[in-house]
Amino acid sequence: MSQISVERTADSSMTGFQLFNSLVKGDLKPGRLWHAKNYRAKFALRTLLAPLTTIKLLDNIAAIPSCQDVLLAQPRLPCKLHHPYLNVHFKHQDTVKAIGEHYQMIDDALPQSVLRKIYNAKPYYLCEITGKNGQLFRIGISPIDSLNKEGELSLLFYNDEGTMLSECTFTLLTYLGKKTLFVGGLQGPKRSVPHELIQTATKECHGLFPKRLLMQALCLFANSVGCEQILAVGNDTHIYKNWRYNKKKSSKMMSDYDSFWLSIGAETTQEGYFRLPLTIARKSLEEIASKKRAEYRRRYQLLDDLEAASHAALSR
Repeated sequence: MSQISVERTADSSMTGFQLFNSLVKGDLKPGRLWHAKNYRAKFALRTLLAPLTTIKLLDNIAAIPSCQDVLLAQPRLPCKLHHPYLNVHFKHQDTVKAIGEHYQMIDDALPQSVLRKIYNAKPYYLCEITGKNGQLFRIGISPIDSLNKEGELSLLFYNDEGTMLSECTFTLLTYLGKKTLFVGGLQGPKRSVPHELIQTATKECHGLFPKRLLMQALCLFANSVGCEQILAVGNDTHIYKNWRYNKKKSSKMMSDYDSFWLSIGAETTQEGYFRLPLTIARKSLEEIASKKRAEYRRRYQLLDDLEAASHAALSR
C-alpha cells in the first residue's frame, strides 16, 4: 500500500465532482499511479464512458470519514468502474452501491481507532496463534490494492517469517435486504511458496489448515460487524469468468471455490453464489474417537483463543 503524501487532502465536505477534478489535475495524488499524467488522463477518458455512475462513486468515496486514509491504502478505488468487480454478475450501479454501503457499514460498526489501524501501511493483526511446537502465525486485515477487484478488505494468514499462506477478500453490502459479507476472492500462497509451509502450518495448528483458520476469522469478523449472512463467489461467478478476461485470467484461479465452500457447510444459491455458515460447526467430542479427542480439544482451544483475540482487536 502506498503512503505517498498528497498536495491536497480529501475531506467529507468534498463532492464527487470536486474529487474528480482534484485527481485529474493532480492536486490529489493518493499513490504513485496518480503522479503519472497519462494515468490521470486515462482515468478522465474512461470516466466519460460512465460519467454519472463515476461521479456517484466518487460522491460515495468523498463521503467516507477517513477518505484520505482509504485512498492512500487503495489508490485505485476511484477506478473501480473500469474493471469487473466482486462477482461476474455485478453491473456499474451494483458496484457503486456496494462500495458506498461497505464504507458506511464498516464506519458504523468499528471504532475509528480500529479503522485507522486497518488503513495503515501494514496489516492490522487480529490475532496471534502459537503452534504446538511454538511456531507463531498471525491473521491480519488490510485493504490490499492489488486485490481491489475482489473486494475492499482482505484477511490474511501469515507464518512467523511473514509469508502469506492464505488470503480472503470481501466487501460489506446489503443483498436482498440483509447485511452481507460478500467474499469475492480466496487464494492460497504464491506459486513460489513451497507447499511444505502449508503442511507445517497445518501440523502446528493441530490439523487446521490456513484457509480453515481464515474462515474462522471471517465468520468472527462478519458477526462483529453485524452481518446477517456470508455469501461467496463460486468457480463460475468469480470476476475472472467475466468475458473481458477470457482464458487469460481464468487460468489464474488456483482455488476450487465450490469444493472448499461445500466442505465447510455452505449452500448454493440460484445466482451461483454460496451461502456460508455464520458459525462453522464443530463436532462434539462424543462423536470423535477417543484416541483423537485430545487433539480436538487442543484444536478447539486454538479456535477459542482466536475468537477472543479477534474480538479484543476489533473493539480497542
